[in-house]
Amino acid sequence: MNININTLIGFKIKTIDGTYGVVSDFLFTDEDHVIRYLVVDPQKWNPLSQKLLVSPVSVYYVNLDAKEVCLSIDTEKLLQSPDVEEQETVSRHFETELYRYYGYGYYWMGTDLWGMSSDPSLLQATIAKEEAEDNRTEQEIHLRSTNEVFSYLAQSSDEQSLQLSDFVFNTKSWLISFAVIDCHTGMLSKERSLIKIAAIKQYNWHQQSVSLSLHWEQIKGNPHFEPKLLNSEKFLAMMDVSPTTPDFGG
Repeated sequence: MNININTLIGFKIKTIDGTYGVVSDFLFTDEDHVIRYLVVDPQKWNPLSQKLLVSPVSVYYVNLDAKEVCLSIDTEKLLQSPDVEEQETVSRHFETELYRYYGYGYYWMGTDLWGMSSDPSLLQATIAKEEAEDNRTEQEIHLRSTNEVFSYLAQSSDEQSLQLSDFVFNTKSWLISFAVIDCHTGMLSKERSLIKIAAIKQYNWHQQSVSLSLHWEQIKGNPHFEPKLLNSEKFLAMMDVSPTTPDFGG
């Protein structure tokens, strides 16, 4: 199922024996655009509340009607998991400790999106091994907050200033497929178009912007963002032929 990130912000976290907190953010790897963690906030109105990270490995269902993300773990298991400060960089060491705590296989050990598979749930059956921890430095682990990048300026190939406002991902693989672009940066803008994630050419972290490989008219000509249509055959067919490179012939 395709769903946009902003729809899930504020969804309750449902464990197998209760509920705990809400989804407040997502962390994704910018190398492959895979969502690696949900950020769980136990007190959404308290900015100082201790956040927890939940891997999609622990998610078995997203209930849109009940506005819940359902986990395969109990509340106590979640509460006792390693926590991370909100402004702290998530290191490979922390990830290793988190995955070891749950007994999951490591997503970074393999050639697919999640180890040796595109399905994160299969890592539940893989026991984390001590020797499996790699030695990449903290700087090489490209985890980024969706809350942060959704405020970024999006620069089209013909230098029009737009805005990145959302991602669309698949709840089976947690792979981000599409980005939502505001075609105008005004506060009252309602015109939003979808582009393939491959049309994001580069993130400019220091400038808080993204460079797109499409020009403005191409972006405007893409399907408009309609959350209810993200899984329709017509929408998917249109996005399948959506460009990722500039068209200089039109």
